This record gives sequence, structure tokens and C-alpha cells, in this order.
Amino acid sequence: MIKQVFLMAALMIALAGMKVKATSSLLKTEIEPELELESWMVDDFFWTKKSIDLTQATDEALELEAWMTDDNYWR
Repeated sequence: MIKQVFLMAALMIALAGMKVKATSSLLKTEIEPELELESWMVDDFFWTKKSIDLTQATDEALELEAWMTDDNYWR
């Protein structure tokens, strides 16, 4: 009995959440927008290694401060 009530409640929630209109089609054909070329896509400078900065990025060295190792601070 409890299983049937649970299944009915789940079915009602699922049907209520579908939001399918009577006039809409489930097999509606999607039309994608036409692709457009942008200037950077065909720019030789963008695609050559001259335009790419290959230097390794580094962060500043981190230093320990007095409060970081102070036992009184962390109690």
C-alpha cells in the first residue's frame, strides 16, 4: 500500500514537471545558428608561435610571518 502511494506521488510530480504543451512536438527539429568566421580565426599572426608568450609564469616567493608560527595565536 505504501509503495503504491509513493509511486503515485512520484508519478504525479514527474508529470507535473514535464511542462509539455499539447501543441508542442517532442520531435521538434533544432536549427543551429550559422557559424561565423572572426578575424582572429584566419589571422596568421595569431596562429604562429611569434604571438604566443611561452615564458613560465611565476608567483612571488611566500614568506612565513611571525603570527603564522605563534602557538598563542592558534589556541
